[in-house]
Amino acid sequence: MIEVLRNIEERRKKEIERIRRLGLEDLLRELIKQIKINNMDPEYWELIPIDVDTPVTLPPGRSMKLIEEYERGKLIAHGAMINNPDVRVEIKIDELKFSGTARELYDLGLVGFNPGTFWISRYDQDNNVYVLWFTPVPPRDYFGMIKITMYNITDSPISFTYSVYRYKLKEG
Repeated sequence: MIEVLRNIEERRKKEIERIRRLGLEDLLRELIKQIKINNMDPEYWELIPIDVDTPVTLPPGRSMKLIEEYERGKLIAHGAMINNPDVRVEIKIDELKFSGTARELYDLGLVGFNPGTFWISRYDQDNNVYVLWFTPVPPRDYFGMIKITMYNITDSPISFTYSVYRYKLKEG
């Protein structure tokens, strides 16, 4: 019985040495890092809110980039309050593109929370107030690029306010 235990102990020591040669400590460090990244640990993620409460005016036929970043991150939310239902909002996340106007969304019946695409929380023709949201659940991952653009496709100036909430993966 003692001989069996010695053999087991020798095999255990050899296996530990073999694993050490493979760089187990480095593998475990990388595993822990990836778990922290996946769980939104603030050591690795930075919340970057953009809130523009002062109305921005956009002339007819013009566009404005609200954000264009080349990074790895997660889009939490984008909201825009616009005074015209025909202003186009476009979000590009890596190779994906989401695009819509308040009128299009309203006509499609997207007038309540939607976890996968744009939706409208307010469509007020009497006061010219239209509020578009993009609030993906889960937050929309991107690995190279995020770009949000407003397009005034109308023949008159428009005004809007907007918010963008995203997490950016910290370098390193």
